[in-house]
This record gives sequence, structure tokens and C-alpha cells, in this order.
Amino acid sequence: MNTSGWVYDIAELAFNELQNRLNDHQINVQVNFLDKRSAIDLELMRRMLDWRLWFKEEHFILENRFSLAIHSKGRPPIVIGAAVYSYDVKANQVSIHMLEHFKNAVLKSALEKRMAFCAFFAAYLFADIVGVIVLKINRPVSGLASFYQYWGFIYDEHGDMKVNKSNLLNKLRHLGQRGGVHDFEWPEEGLN
Repeated sequence: MNTSGWVYDIAELAFNELQNRLNDHQINVQVNFLDKRSAIDLELMRRMLDWRLWFKEEHFILENRFSLAIHSKGRPPIVIGAAVYSYDVKANQVSIHMLEHFKNAVLKSALEKRMAFCAFFAAYLFADIVGVIVLKINRPVSGLASFYQYWGFIYDEHGDMKVNKSNLLNKLRHLGQRGGVHDFEWPEEGLN
């Protein structure tokens, strides 16, 4: 099973609102659903996460999933960021399963230091529409934990990271005043 029609409809509302907010902040990117062509592009791209394994083993069996692809507005549009989410009706929770910014896809991307803003804003908007209180990052990459903590996520007893929707909104508002650009400083040994 994959995505229910109503989850797709809610995700479409959230993504349309996200596109409007990004346009308001003059972030020159295009928000779309992650389609088959974009998925193939992800599999071929040099990246940090293993998208090929994700699509092979998990993507198509994930219940109530919705996927975000952020494209450059150039011709042809190039995938410069992607995220995969799901909505657990019983737990009333939005989960983020995959999230990546493809920094080397285009030079001087409008997404620089903004991918998390876009991805978390999409998750927040979906959560707000369905009345979810908590957002979760499933199996976070350990080298990114301090970055997720910067956003307000904390580890739970299962090793996932969670944030209260209102705390995430506060961070989104703060960074919205900065055009969505985060001011997180990576540790010397961290990711750049």
C-alpha cells in the first residue's frame, strides 16, 4: 500500500502553501511531488543518503507517504532537494523518513542553507492541516543530530527525534525573518 487519496490531497494543499511562502521569501525554487523521473535522478546523483536502497526496499510499502522534490527554476529543472514523509493516523504523527539537499546539483542554488526550512515547513503545514502535535525524524543520521537539535528535535526512547509542532513553528518564524536561511554552525568534524 502507498498513499491514500486524501493524504495526497492534503500534501498538495501543504505544498501549494509552501510554494506561496517560498515565493513570498523570494526563494527561487519550484516545489513538486517526487515523481518517477525525479526519483531516477536521485538514484543517479552523488548523494549522502542511499536513495536507490530507499526506493527498492521502503518507499513503495510506506503507508500514507508523501514526497517532496524541490527543483531549480532553470531549464531543464534539476532536483536540488528531496524529502519523504508519512502520516500515521493512529499515532497522529507526521514522520520524516528521508531529507537531503543536493548541494552540488547546481551552482549557487537558492536552496543553500534553506533545505531544512523548506522540508520542515512542508511537514509543519501538513501537520497543521491534520491537527498533528508532534513531528518525528525516523532513524536520524547520527552526524546530523546537532543540526536537528538546532531545529528543536530531541531524541526519544526509540532513537528517533521528535519536535512539538509549536516549537518548530517558532523556529520557522525566526528563520522566515532571515529568508529561510539557517545560522547553524557545523562543528569542525561535522558535515558542511
